[in-house]
This record gives sequence, structure tokens and C-alpha cells, in this order.
Amino acid sequence: MKNIIVALILLLLVFCANGQDWKWKNPIPTGNILNKVKCIDSLTAIAIGKKGTILKSTNKGLDWSIQTSGTDVDLNSISLVDKDTIYISGEDHSVFKTINGGEIWKKVFKGSGGSSIATQVFFVNAAIGYLLGGSMRLYKTSDYGKTWIDLNVSTEFQNVSFIYFTSENVGYGVRDCELLKTIDGGITWSQKRLSKCSVYKSIFFIDENSGYLVGSSGTILRTNNAGESWTVLNEFPANLTNSNLESIEFINNDVGFVVGQKEILKTYDGGNNWEIIHQSKLDLFSISFFDSVNGIAVGGDWLNGIPEILNTADGGNNWNENSYTATTKYIDKIKFVNKNIGYSVGGHVTATYSGYIMKTLNAGNSWNKLDTGLDTYWINDISIPNIDTIYVVANRGQILKSSDAGTTWSEQNSNTSENLYAVKFLNTSTGYAVGNNGTIIKTNDGGDTWDKQDSPTDGTLRSLYFKDINTGYIPAYEIDSTILLKTIDGGGNWIKKSIGTVSDPRGIDFVSTDTAFIAGSSGGILKTSDGGNNWEQSYQNGNNYFDIFFTNKNTGYVVGDRGEISMTEDCGNNWTAVKSGTDKQLRSVFFTDVNTGYAVGRNGIILKTTNSGSCLRAFNQSKYFTCSYDTVLIKPNFVGGTKPVTYRWEDSQTTSSILVSPNYETTYTVTITDFEMNSIDIQIPVYATTIPTPEIRLSKDTLISDSEYGNQWYWDQNLIVGATTQKIITNVTGDFHIIVSYNNCHSEKSNTIHFGLYTSIQTLDRDFKIYPNPVSAMLTIEHLNNFEDGIIKLVGINGQVIFTQKITEDVVQLNLSEMPNGMYLIQLISDDKIITKKIIKK
Repeated sequence: MKNIIVALILLLLVFCANGQDWKWKNPIPTGNILNKVKCIDSLTAIAIGKKGTILKSTNKGLDWSIQTSGTDVDLNSISLVDKDTIYISGEDHSVFKTINGGEIWKKVFKGSGGSSIATQVFFVNAAIGYLLGGSMRLYKTSDYGKTWIDLNVSTEFQNVSFIYFTSENVGYGVRDCELLKTIDGGITWSQKRLSKCSVYKSIFFIDENSGYLVGSSGTILRTNNAGESWTVLNEFPANLTNSNLESIEFINNDVGFVVGQKEILKTYDGGNNWEIIHQSKLDLFSISFFDSVNGIAVGGDWLNGIPEILNTADGGNNWNENSYTATTKYIDKIKFVNKNIGYSVGGHVTATYSGYIMKTLNAGNSWNKLDTGLDTYWINDISIPNIDTIYVVANRGQILKSSDAGTTWSEQNSNTSENLYAVKFLNTSTGYAVGNNGTIIKTNDGGDTWDKQDSPTDGTLRSLYFKDINTGYIPAYEIDSTILLKTIDGGGNWIKKSIGTVSDPRGIDFVSTDTAFIAGSSGGILKTSDGGNNWEQSYQNGNNYFDIFFTNKNTGYVVGDRGEISMTEDCGNNWTAVKSGTDKQLRSVFFTDVNTGYAVGRNGIILKTTNSGSCLRAFNQSKYFTCSYDTVLIKPNFVGGTKPVTYRWEDSQTTSSILVSPNYETTYTVTITDFEMNSIDIQIPVYATTIPTPEIRLSKDTLISDSEYGNQWYWDQNLIVGATTQKIITNVTGDFHIIVSYNNCHSEKSNTIHFGLYTSIQTLDRDFKIYPNPVSAMLTIEHLNNFEDGIIKLVGINGQVIFTQKITEDVVQLNLSEMPNGMYLIQLISDDKIITKKIIKK
């Protein structure tokens, strides 16, 4: 019994009009390995790869543009229906579809059991397609990808690595030593042992009978009888016996191509004979041809994570590289002099003298290595006090200086052999550098001489910041504690202070006189709002951060492991990760303005953004609570977008925040549009609490509210302390009302009830004097001789007796200093007479 497991509606992916948020500037066109390529028509090709990479070329592979895929998973198969309709699949068992030749992609299916095992999508025609899953699953669609059926192949498909269909009903599945075949559209499968075991990677049929298999150890098999038998083809160079063949394609019955590892093979006689026609620098995984002469091969270097794109225009006799890599080394720091001129520095662990400097003159679009003329250790940082003067610091205490914008370089005596990790020049004369074992050195003469400064730590120092010529900060890490070194005398003295638990702090940035951030390992970002005296956690997600940079007092970025770029636009209150397009370590970030920024790191990665690092994205909308008709200021939470952005609320206001006074729960909508006309709608609910006006009634000596909760009773317009129940009993005359409170909101004043005592139990022929009133501590009561043998009572306004004393003297003093503030009653009772007076304690 076959089960229909899911029916999916196409989901439109949200994307910026200009595509990728961060664009590759090294390598070019991408820094992700490419797994598959498919020529669509005589000019157009699609290539896919790691981290959701989709590339499109419209000039036979000479130039490529990055398409928005909407996913970060590795993509590994392409199935072409026609020049407009294309399917691709990813490692999470997802299928994506385009109906406009790759301009817009939509996810149309995601199977169960998603894993890192590669999946494959294969469409026989426009309606019928199959998806091979990594968990012994095979799905089928017969309605153009709208619904998918699980064919329940189970253990039949254990270890099957790829599929191929020659018609609606006839298809093949391949594993190491066996071929599986169906003649009923995947319902049942027969098994046949292959003539040679191998790790097979690709299958291709010229027609329903003639097909080829390629795999490990240079294996190529051919069938001429629809898979009933297979012949091992050994007529190819012996040095291929250790090569893993990855992909095969024939352009007609006789001419075919195979790629694998670093070779491209070609046959002119239907596979009887093969020759190596090209040796590439990097491994190749896929090949496809536009026609008999124009073709593309793609792949990459797994170790360094860089792609390979080759194209031929003469039937494969000559192949040209159409990918470019300025460097594959680590880039540790990037800085710009202005919007066009920038420098990047780094190194690699494989060589002693691996340090290098690159320069761009065109805003990062191309980079050239500078020749220092020196044996250079790994360079860790760069400082540019003016457009011509440049300093770099490296391992083993090396400092290089250029006074002609990088054309020539000289080495300075740093007075240390410790690795130097950070350098900062405050002007062309005064500079600092820091490094291993607490090393701090300073120059006052442009680096001609460097002097060591006394350091209160032997920790590793990786960054520094100076507010002015005298005030500087250096973060570090000692046992179980982040420390901050501070000087207020230009480094003459450094004071050490423990500030938190962020290990290996690598970046520090002040956004104002009082506000600063420190980023380090284990996902820590610390923030101070008082100039560095106190620090608190701003962000913690477990990742390791290497650099932090703020473009203004609110907008900042951190970069770290696994390609993470996170940004804040509210001064560190919230951080959100944006799509970088890579999973490689990022080590430095720098912005030349609020929109234009760069991130660099491992394997020579250089990324650039021109939209502040992210498309417009809403996040973490605040919840607003107010009372009916009270005024509250609301504003949207979002990140990204090319600045400036504009706001438009439903009532046509155009400010970034608005004042509202709702009477009930109301949702306010604002449209935010950036400079490139990308826009988002954000809905902000405001929860307004309305409390009905209460009613009170009198029953004998009991006052009763119609509200069960939230009551506060008043007597003669004064709050009765502690009187918050639904009912109170009173024996005093006066006017009573209530106000009901809930969620910090208050009702209108209730109706007022006047309560009067019987004159038969209160006479005024006797009186007494009390002072002071209001009273804060000692209350004096006089003329008590008129109440011989009587008693004094202190009564709460809701009737509770707090104090009782027999009258024995003419004057009595009561200490009320410990009593709560509020209204109380003093009662003098003698025989059947009662005199009551009100006092206020404050």
C-alpha cells in the first residue's frame, strides 16, 4: 500500500531585489565548492553547491551571477525539464523549483528523515519526477511537483547512491555492487549484480538501451541492453586506476566526457577508447555541454574550500578557468582608507614566511598582492594613520612600515620577539602594538623606536582601543576571567580590572564615550554603558567571535566561526545572525559606511555587502501593554536594508516610531522601505486594558463592591490603607467610594455612598485634643479627664482595632513611627459615649 505523505503548496521565498546580502569578492564567483552543473540552452547554465549556492551564467559559463536559493544546505542534484522549469535538491531532502530559468526558486517539497546524506531529484518529464532520499526513501510526483508519494522502497534502497529514469516507468538505482531496475514506475524493483564492484557516482543513458556507469578506481561500465549486462571498459590511461570518476555525459552516440578528481576524459567511439584531455588544478565533480563544442566542468578543493569552474569552446581540447582566487591563506584583518582603497593581511600555518598584504583600489572588486621585498611572518593586523602610511605587525615581533601606500616596505625594530597581534596608530607619530605574554610596546617617532611598557598581565593581548591620546584599553583573559587594562596617561601606567568571563577577547570597539563592546570566544559579547567601569553580557550563543565593528552608536557587527555574521541595530540589546553564504571561519569585519562592509577569513574569503549586511528583516517585536486611552510610544524592530529607510504607518505618519492611545487591543502596521525599494510590513499589537467603572452598595454596616478583585476603598477622598477586599465593614461616618486596578490600569471612580452613625451613640458634650495632625512619630492626646475610666482605641479606617489603652492620665502620647502611612481613627469610649477623630500618619 502506497501512502501519500504530504501535499505542499509552493512557498514564495522572501528575498532582496538585489539578491545575496553578502557577495563573494574572493574567490570569484563563489567561495563554495560546486557539486553539479547543467547547461540549459545554447547560452545558459546553472551550477549548484555548498551552503545553498546557485550560480547562473547566460554567456556559456564565462560570467556567473549568484541566485537566491533561500536555503543554507548543500545542493547536489539538478534535473532539467525545459529551459524555464528546473528542479534542484538539497541534503535535507528538500526540492526546489524554478519556472523562470533560475531567477526565482521555491521550495516544493521536504521529505522526512533529512540528513547530511546527498539526495537526488530526477524528472522524467514535466509531470513525473522522483526524489531519492538518504534514509532508504524514494518519493514520486505525478502532478508537476505539487504532491509527492512515498514509494515505501525501504531496505530495497539501502545504500543506493543515485537514480536514473529512461521513461515514465523504466528506471535504475545503483549501489556498490548492484543495479536495481524498475519497469513499473518505481513500485517494484529487481536486482542484478554488476560485473564490477565500485563506489559508483554517475549514470547516463544515451537512449533506453545504451548507458554508462562511472565510479571509483577509474571504473567505467557500459550496457547496450537496458542494464541486463554490463561491460567493463578498460581502454583508458593506466594512471586513472586510482582516480574516482564523478560524472559522465554524452553529447551524441559517440562523443562523451567523464570528469573525476583532476582529470577530464573524452571518448570519440562510444566509450571503447578514452583519453585524458585536461588535467585541472582542483577536483572536478560534474560536466555538461551546451552543444558539441561548448561545455563546462565544475568542482573545487575540499581542503581550502574554493571552487573550480572550467569552460571549453573547442569540444574539450582546451579548458579555461572561469573562477579566480587571489589567495587561499587566512585573512586576519581588513581595513579601508576610504570607500575604494583597502588592505587585507594574513598568513598560513604551512610556511614560516607566509605573511602577505593585499590591496584593492576599486572597493574590493579585485585584489593584488603587494611585494614587501622581505621575508614576512604571518601578519596579524594593520594600521593606516594616513593614505600613504601603513604599519603591519606579525609573528615573532615583526613590524613593517610603508610610507608610499604599500609600494615599498621597511622592517622596524620592535624590541620584542613575541608575536604581535594588534597595532593602533593614533597619529603618524604615536602608535601601540600588543601581543603574546602581555606584550605592550609604544612608539612616539613613527616606529623608528619602540619601547616596552610595563604590563600587569602575561595573558595574550589581541586588540586595543584608544579614546584619545592618553586613554586606552586592552582586553585580555586570565584564569576564569576577562580582564581589561586601562591607561589614562598614554601607557605610562596600565591598571588591570576583572570584567567578565568572555575567553580570548579579540575585538573591542567604543561607539560613544561611555558605550563599548568586547567580543571573544565561546559566543561572548560584553557591553559597558559607563565608560568601562561595569560590563554586562550583551550576547551569548556559544560561537567564537574574532572581530567587532560598529558603524554608528546603534548598528554593529560581529564575525566568527562557521561563517557567522551577527548584527545589532539597537546598540547590542538584540543580535541577529544574517546570511553570510559561507560556513568558513570569518576573522575580521570592516565597514566604509553604513551600507558598505567587508568580512574576511579562512581560505582567503572576502565578502562584501552594500545593503548594511542584510535584507530588511523583522525580528523580536516588542509587546506593548497600556491602559485604555493612555499614550504609548511604539516602534518596529528590524535589521538590514540599504540605508536610508523610510517608514509609513497606516495613518500615513512617516516617523520611525509613533504615539498611540488605543481603547482596546489594536494592531498597528508599518511599511518599511529601504533605498533600493525593498520593503517589509511589520505588525505591532498593542494590548489595551479597559476596566469598567465599578458600583458599590451598602448593606447595614457593610459596603460591597461589584468587582471581585482589584478594589481600593476610599473614605472622604482619602485612601484607606489595606482596604482592598470586595467588602468592608465600617462604623464611621463619611463618604465612601472605590477604584478598581488591574494590570497597572485603573477604573474610573465608583458611585459614592454616605454612611452615617446613630447620634444616640455619639455625643459631643465631651471633647479631647490631638496634635500634631498629620503626625509622623509622636501623637499627643490631651483633656482626657473628661473620660475617666474610659479607653483609647486606635482603629484602622476599615474597622480593625490596632491599639487599646485604658485612660488613667489627662495627657497620653502614642508612638506611631512604626505604623504604615495612611488614615486612622482615634476613638475615646466612656460608658455609652464614643467620640471619634481622624488622623493622618505620614
